[in-house]
Amino acid sequence: NINVTHTVAMTGIHYIFYKICDSSTYSTKHQFNQLLFNWDANLIFRNPYGYTPARMYGLMPFYGLELGLLSLVLVLFLILMFKYCHQLIPLHFGIAFIMLIACGEALLMYNAWMQVNEVGPALCYPTCRTPFLMAIVFSQLKNALSTVFLLVVCIGLGVTRSTLPGKVWCAIILL
Repeated sequence: NINVTHTVAMTGIHYIFYKICDSSTYSTKHQFNQLLFNWDANLIFRNPYGYTPARMYGLMPFYGLELGLLSLVLVLFLILMFKYCHQLIPLHFGIAFIMLIACGEALLMYNAWMQVNEVGPALCYPTCRTPFLMAIVFSQLKNALSTVFLLVVCIGLGVTRSTLPGKVWCAIILL
């Protein structure tokens, strides 16, 4: 077993060559074809800051900032909901729920990229890990619920109508 670590001094294309050396020069030069040789190699490239590619490493602080700001907005919104609890309409609960899902998505995405940076496996198919898959599910859930929420508000619920007929709810759910 050979373990070789090489520190890269500059960016660019790097070539890796392996040379089989034997104590006997004659053996290396003339009997190389008769040697039984099996090898398995794992090449792992780690950046100075971790395993995450530079393009995605720059987004990691954004996911953390997004989580912090969404959490702050959600806490302030919940404080206002408690303060004005007698004036709430169902739309306010929908907004709070969508913001909670957005916070969950930001948390899961940040967690997934931090795990990639520390451990090293890529976040691409078929090696997707559970945190990244959950972040994708939360992202799609947030987008779908936001679209439905926008549709319901455009139809007039909470603005010009206090309730919607059953047929309209069925159409929205079907859509």
